[in-house]
Amino acid sequence: MSKKSFIMRTYDGPTGQLFEWEIFGTDATKVFTKQDPKDVKYLSWKKAMEEVISVYGKEESWDPCNPSTPNSKRLHRLVDGGLDDDAGDLELYPALNSSFDIHHGVDGFFKLGNKIVTIDLTTRDDKDNVKADFLITQKHFENPKLLSLLAECITCELTT
Repeated sequence: MSKKSFIMRTYDGPTGQLFEWEIFGTDATKVFTKQDPKDVKYLSWKKAMEEVISVYGKEESWDPCNPSTPNSKRLHRLVDGGLDDDAGDLELYPALNSSFDIHHGVDGFFKLGNKIVTIDLTTRDDKDNVKADFLITQKHFENPKLLSLLAECITCELTT
């Protein structure tokens, strides 16, 4: 199954930004404050990812190994559950409003050792131009089997 095949239909729920908050919490949007995209400095993919890790390394409101919101905790737990015991610490980082988000289309990412898997959270089923490894919608969180399948695919991507 293709990574991009997780695109789902739009639902009558929160806007994209509210869905991002639902997953990562409103504190995640305070770390990189919302500003006009043209005012967000462009960083290369690697530098943008490193910036998020560096900033969240100093942030007390988010523990990448133990996410604080119910939905991020649920997704982290499912992905982590598919890893071998000796795989190391699985980390989940929000990237909302960062250069990684604005310039590279990455709302968050999983990190396992040196391996990175990026995610894009959306409420739109017509989203083209997906830059992240996985597109995640509310439908994943409404359907436990679908969320488990997504987690298995993320786990597989992290371990291959």
